[in-house]
Amino acid sequence: MQIKITPDRIGSLLLIARGDFTMTRLDIGVGVGGRRVAAPDGTRIRTDLYDTLAAASLVERDRAVSLSDGQPVRLTDAGRAVLDKVVPRPPRGRIEVVVHRDPDGETDLTYFLDGEETTARELGVAELHVDPGASGADRQWVSDRESDASTASPAAGAKIRELVGYYA
Repeated sequence: MQIKITPDRIGSLLLIARGDFTMTRLDIGVGVGGRRVAAPDGTRIRTDLYDTLAAASLVERDRAVSLSDGQPVRLTDAGRAVLDKVVPRPPRGRIEVVVHRDPDGETDLTYFLDGEETTARELGVAELHVDPGASGADRQWVSDRESDASTASPAAGAKIRELVGYYA
């Protein structure tokens, strides 16, 4: 089903792309029920608007989870493709990272964007270090790296765990 891509539909797709929306059942009195699409912060998407996006296969919900528990709502590949077409992405500049590894001390990283020094935070970079240092990989170090791995993306988490395996 083809639909016209309107500003409210784009806005809803952008909200759903955040990844924290669920559809839940509303019980409004005995035997009467409705649905709500909302994020934990209270942001809502009109149910009729969600239904239009779902009918166009731009969004979907995880039906393996009960509606009472809140079914996670996500973009489909088609929904991501629509956003890629209508939402301009800023041009990506050249990112350089200078790594200074002091064998007797800390490792320092300096970031540059298009030749200008910047910070990891401004670039949206998460630094996840896996160097056990001279003290080696004790239990606390392994525990700290597991904590890093659990908060990282799945791919970065897997790489951290792989590297920890070389030391632990």
